[in-house]
Amino acid sequence: MKAFQLLNYPGSKLRLLPEIQQRIDRSKKALIEPFLGGASVMLNLSSFHEQWCGDIIPYVVRALQIITGEEPAFERAKDWLIRLQQERVIVPPPDILRRLRKGDSSLEPSVIAPYKKAYYDYRSTWNEERHDNCNDTVAMGFLFLAGGCVNNLVRFGRTGDFNQGWGARSFNVENLDKARSALKGRRVHLYVSSFEQVLTDSYHVWPDAFVYLDPPYGGRTEAATNGLYGLNTAWTAEHDARLADFCHRIHDRGGKFLLSNLRENERLIKALQDKFIVEELPHIKYKASVGRHEARKQTEVFVRN
Repeated sequence: MKAFQLLNYPGSKLRLLPEIQQRIDRSKKALIEPFLGGASVMLNLSSFHEQWCGDIIPYVVRALQIITGEEPAFERAKDWLIRLQQERVIVPPPDILRRLRKGDSSLEPSVIAPYKKAYYDYRSTWNEERHDNCNDTVAMGFLFLAGGCVNNLVRFGRTGDFNQGWGARSFNVENLDKARSALKGRRVHLYVSSFEQVLTDSYHVWPDAFVYLDPPYGGRTEAATNGLYGLNTAWTAEHDARLADFCHRIHDRGGKFLLSNLRENERLIKALQDKFIVEELPHIKYKASVGRHEARKQTEVFVRN
């Protein structure tokens, strides 16, 4: 199956997947991925039939629990999402969409207003519903919003509400079936939890595991806040220290790990470079915001044992 992702996601590793696959230890039986994100790595590493994966943001995790669950529940959730996209039409017809994407100045705002309104109305509804729990409709509703927002860049404000704007696009429902097919036959453990919890619970499989680590990039993100479920701080120096300790412990127990980061985020790399291999990938660069009006190119690196 061609590589795919459940949804476009900030920090998606789909483009990095060929590099990751080159560095997999295929003698290992389990995949551990405590920073799941959009699940592009988990879905495409088919050689691991046992997987321990998680994230602190619950919505993709819950969607994957539905995808790997009983067939009737999966079909109900998928049908609900299809009906939602039929009822809440957020993408203009192709002729209008082409003009919109070309920046046609003659396109009247009133022409696209209904599609924007449908998106923002549902965003308000979803933000109210998600406070109570993360049930099937909340998880599917998240896919709807994440698939329909600007550049698919998932973002939550200080209150924890989804606050990304309308992007004149939609979620590809076919990816639900692709994901279910990809995960069929795998023993999958899914957590809505911290990376420490996922790694601690999977301690007994470390010797037989390939551990992929893609933490938030400290320095650039640590000043940000995320109100989702009371997460008042982002990635800090303390998180780096705890993750570096886990890397040493995984290595000591015979496990293999591969960690993604940026060359410019020296704090975590310095904690690992004396013992482990640090590889720069100069052909893979990102434009990362620095302050309000600046941007700089940053280079991906791998740290591995």
